[in-house]
Amino acid sequence: MKKFLKFVDKRNNFIIMSFPYKLWESQKLLQRYIYILFPWIFLFSFYLTVFLNNAFIHSETLVFALLDDLTDLLMIPYIWIFGYYFSMWFYKKSDVEILKIQNYLYKERMDKIEHKIVIINRVFKLTQLFACFIPISGFLFIDFASKNNGIWYHQITMFGYTLYIFLVCMSWYFCSCIVLTAIFSSIKIHTILKYVEDKSPINVYHNDNNCGFNEISKILVFNLGIAFYYVFAGGIIVFSDFNAYYATNGVIKNAFAVNPWLIFIFALMLILYSTIVVIPIIELRGILKDIIISAEISSAEDKERITSFPINIKTIRTFISVWIIPLIMAVFAGVSALSNK
Repeated sequence: MKKFLKFVDKRNNFIIMSFPYKLWESQKLLQRYIYILFPWIFLFSFYLTVFLNNAFIHSETLVFALLDDLTDLLMIPYIWIFGYYFSMWFYKKSDVEILKIQNYLYKERMDKIEHKIVIINRVFKLTQLFACFIPISGFLFIDFASKNNGIWYHQITMFGYTLYIFLVCMSWYFCSCIVLTAIFSSIKIHTILKYVEDKSPINVYHNDNNCGFNEISKILVFNLGIAFYYVFAGGIIVFSDFNAYYATNGVIKNAFAVNPWLIFIFALMLILYSTIVVIPIIELRGILKDIIISAEISSAEDKERITSFPINIKTIRTFISVWIIPLIMAVFAGVSALSNK
């Protein structure tokens, strides 16, 4: 058992994604340019291949073009770009800020919380290893869809099809990295907040809006924004699936249209994820409310500053940063779908 725990403790974090991120961490200008440009060059190469093989719009032999495929046209490219840049930064940001708040609250009572955090981190690392198998799920999903005749990627070359497989599989992987980080950062924050007591050195007049919880509140708002995004993205994917089924009169048999019970599993996962994310937000709000009641607040301004959590400029900006682009995509997807009716 000790060997197994040692194995888990030594694993790299999100092994696949850590390789390109090392280009950014190298601090060398050329390597940073490579890191920045790679996802865009890859996406351009993929779209160019689709366009040159006349798979972008309808033709006599093409029942379902890329322009009709809302999931692959909109959601997958967005997850690819967003996940590529955001997943490792989000992981490192969450890890650092949670450690800071842990040390801030438990300088003299670290043993009370440290053991629980170690266990959570080990489970987190095991799920990170599991996430490496997510690309296989993406490949199986493509294999299921490829049984449909007249779909756009039957018309592209093997090179383009390989690009597509890589795009989908890695987008699924990035998605899993972000979701797992959001879940386990929320669990760690929840664990830390459970042990906040009157003796904890919380200063109601701390120079940020949330009594020293400002960075951790931004992580929670990130998690909330991501939760909203994935709930909405899930709806678009299900909508796109049924739209493809009915638009082609059942010629394109997709996962949700053929097996509607998958929607229940899909919805259950989104609800569980959203619940895990929301709980620590409610807890932190409650802690700040208790501080207001127990502390002597000198002015209405101070009271408003604390009770504004999580509604302030920084958290609104944080929320928008993960939500505004999907919202624009939603409008585009809806207009595109209606135009195909």
